[in-house]
Amino acid sequence: MAKNIKQLEDDLWDAADSLREGSRLSSQEYCMPVLGLIYLRYAYTRFKFVEKEIQKTLPCRNGVYPKIEAKDFRAKSAIYLPEAAQYDYLLQRRRNFE
Repeated sequence: MAKNIKQLEDDLWDAADSLREGSRLSSQEYCMPVLGLIYLRYAYTRFKFVEKEIQKTLPCRNGVYPKIEAKDFRAKSAIYLPEAAQYDYLLQRRRNFE
């Protein structure tokens, strides 16, 4: 486990160094987008967890489940992320630009 944490720490420092070198931004300038991505990743992980919980409770009619809506997430005190705000969707869009 300690090796994994050390590898993660090394990867994060390498990413920060690359960001500093490649963008000419100060740490104060790029911290907000980076922190935003970290929060988005957390929100997306929570979203997927709650989505699975909600799906377990939905009624199935003729093999069809109703669409999960924002109100379902509010009932679970969770943030609803529309597709365009989900981490995997944004990551895929980024890959399409490379």
